[in-house]
Amino acid sequence: MLFGCIIAAVILVLGITAGAAGCNAEVFDGNSVKNQDNFFLRFTRMSKTDAHIINAEAGDVISVELEIEKGRVDIVIGAEDDESIYFGNDVDSGKFELPVSAAGQYKVTVEARGAAGEIAVQRLPNAAEE
Repeated sequence: MLFGCIIAAVILVLGITAGAAGCNAEVFDGNSVKNQDNFFLRFTRMSKTDAHIINAEAGDVISVELEIEKGRVDIVIGAEDDESIYFGNDVDSGKFELPVSAAGQYKVTVEARGAAGEIAVQRLPNAAEE
């Protein structure tokens, strides 16, 4: 009898652990484009974290366009010294620009849970450079 109770407890623990692991599975149904100037995500289902580095010069602008259809999306854009120039929790659809004051690598991190939509982050060169 004791052996049967131990087996039942082990099966219960394994079932709970497997179920919890399934809830945290990373999912991405969509496509992405990443290069030195751009980070584009278009997704019908996203539950994961994705990141990309954009190289920018002083005077550039980082343009951000969000079209969030559902779910939760958090975005952080930070310079290589880990100073964030933008931090958004549970962002809504919208468009904005971030001026770049110092040349460097800017990491864009997108964390989505049960989300669908489009995200476009692009470096717009300083007009004086062109």
